[in-house]
Amino acid sequence: MCYRRPAAGGPRVSPSVDDRLEILDLAARYNHAVDSGDHEGVAALFTEDGAIEATMTGTIAGRAAIADYIGSRPDGWQRRRHLNSNAIIEGVPGDEDAARLVLSLLVVSRREHVVPRLHGRYEDELRREDGEWRFARRRIIVDADGASGRRAEG
Repeated sequence: MCYRRPAAGGPRVSPSVDDRLEILDLAARYNHAVDSGDHEGVAALFTEDGAIEATMTGTIAGRAAIADYIGSRPDGWQRRRHLNSNAIIEGVPGDEDAARLVLSLLVVSRREHVVPRLHGRYEDELRREDGEWRFARRRIIVDADGASGRRAEG
């Protein structure tokens, strides 16, 4: 998910267990929707003004644009599995939280082998709307891309 620190010296709160579980569920629902090509399902997980930011796509803002982007992706989602791990969720006062998740993308090859395709992280800004956590902003940061051989510098 995302990571947005409170302003320097600003208050930091520990999210409740319920909030943590709901946020982890949000991340899992995103993975399932993306992997199945459910573009409307992905878009529904974002606030109306939500955005995805990624090096490979730039910024895609708004539910309609997010749905169009996911819907325009080539077939083959069924052969991909997004996995999250190492979640850190931090709260700030009110109905906003932040989280960091490690992202791994596995692909089933034409030879039916499972191969790592991409490794990176999500940095999300989260907002509670109508009683549910949604992504206000999801940054996708790629550390290594197995298809292109690209590695992050540093």
